[in-house]
Amino acid sequence: LLTRDDLWGLADDDVADLIAGRQSATMLGDRARLAKEARRRTLMRWEPVIHTAVLGTGQRVVGESACSGVGAGLEVFVEGMPKEPSWIPRMVLVAPRPIPQLAPLLWGASALVTFGGSEAAHLVEVARSLGVPTVLGCAQEELLPLLSGASGPTLAAVDGGQGIVAVATAACRAIGRARRFGRVRGL
Repeated sequence: LLTRDDLWGLADDDVADLIAGRQSATMLGDRARLAKEARRRTLMRWEPVIHTAVLGTGQRVVGESACSGVGAGLEVFVEGMPKEPSWIPRMVLVAPRPIPQLAPLLWGASALVTFGGSEAAHLVEVARSLGVPTVLGCAQEELLPLLSGASGPTLAAVDGGQGIVAVATAACRAIGRARRFGRVRGL
């Protein structure tokens, strides 16, 4: 383990082995890979809490449900063709249209939101096969000011089954700022 925070992402058996003073089979592998996997699992464990907080307190925009499920994370807006992929683990990918060139960004994304497009789009099929909750047809004039009005990263929550996208209010953004400055860990 690289830091003590990596412990929270471990499986129960691995924690029991650590307490007993043994190294489990997964602990014997590459430590950097283990730490990365532990962080990913930690984000996934906190995601339902973040989703509930943002959905309950954030401002909502309604679109068309394309792939059911829920997801939450920092929003990443990609306008047009991505030159360099800006990938953040468990991000909510927001784009004007579901173009196929965005497919590599869906690996590890918590949700996909677009302003237009169809359920038959290639990107939506990829999102569906990866289990990424997707909402299409959100009103750009409603959603874009919520995303661009924030100073810094914005938390977003997506309910793909109901076609709802919620963007964090100032109270939820305080959690994001605290995390960025190391005051809150594991979110």
